[in-house]
Amino acid sequence: HADFLAIGSNDLAQYVLAADRNNAAVSANYDPLHPAFLRLLYLVLDNARQAKRPISVCGEIAGDPRYTPLLIALGLTEFSMHPSALADVRDSIAVLSRKTLKNKAARLLHAPDRASLAEVVDAMATGGSRAALNAARRTSSRRRSRAGRDGSPAAAAGRSRRD
Repeated sequence: HADFLAIGSNDLAQYVLAADRNNAAVSANYDPLHPAFLRLLYLVLDNARQAKRPISVCGEIAGDPRYTPLLIALGLTEFSMHPSALADVRDSIAVLSRKTLKNKAARLLHAPDRASLAEVVDAMATGGSRAALNAARRTSSRRRSRAGRDGSPAAAAGRSRRD
């Protein structure tokens, strides 16, 4: 029995894909957009939802606004990330519709390869919305300006409430 669940996306991806991000011989296999990784992530999120247990995701994908629409589409509502990523992810969530994204989950889960998945994720991230595209541009700009400023491993949580 568990009261809550937390997924470390970096470790999960490394185990599922047999790829160590820090090992040059296999690091090319590490890809959070790998269909097998996303399907497993969805299965865990869905089972937690069915068991009525809260679940959060931490790791690089939780704090990267490019993946925020994807995670929301898969059913994630709790993110854990470095404090320096909070503003960017919050800006991304502010222009997204959880209901619209959840309707696109099947496209994600049935994507046959990484390239197809990347196309779906890119379309979800911009959603044809100028506001979403501008938020993504601001995010890139902020990341470049903050690089190296705060190296502490502190974590903070954010919650998607937008419907």
